[in-house]
Parts: sequence; structure tokens; C-alpha cells
Amino acid sequence: MPVLFTRIGIPHPGQQTEALKFAKARKEAVNKLYSLNAEVYVRFGGPVGQIVMVESFESLAEVEKMKTAAIRDSIDNKIPMAPPGVFQTVEEHAWMTV
Repeated sequence: MPVLFTRIGIPHPGQQTEALKFAKARKEAVNKLYSLNAEVYVRFGGPVGQIVMVESFESLAEVEKMKTAAIRDSIDNKIPMAPPGVFQTVEEHAWMTV
């Protein structure tokens, strides 16, 4: 079952530029390392400046496989980690196609 995976972050006031810089760098890293086509969006309306990174997978098993690799590669500094104080919150969601 296809899955849309999202990572949504709300930057602290004054941190929009840093948040976008990080999101784009992380997107480029995961696309290169895992042959993904992740995209980054900024919300228009609602919580101002909310940023989302979106990735598509064939199954929840693929999401889990990628997340396991991403945790390992973040520890090994292959994928950038958000600088401290940039985001108020970050949430991950998996959306299954019905």
C-alpha cells in the first residue's frame, strides 16, 4: 500500500531562514543517499512559516527501512541534523493510500 511520509516543522520566530536552509540540505542528502524524490514545501496560510518535507514510498516497510538508515546516517553525519533552537516542533506522519 503506497505511503506518503511527511516531516512537518514549525520554526521558532526569526529562524525561518535557518529552518529552510536545513530542510533543503536534508532533502538533498536523503535524495542522494536513498534515491528518493523528497520535496520541501512552505505552508501558505495557517501557522506561518510551517515547513514540510514530503516523501513517497511503496509501503510502510520501506518507510521503516528508510527511517532506520536515516537514524544511522544522521549519527554518522551523512544527513544534516537541525541546529538547536531552530524548530519549535517537528512531527512525522505516514499517510496511507486508500
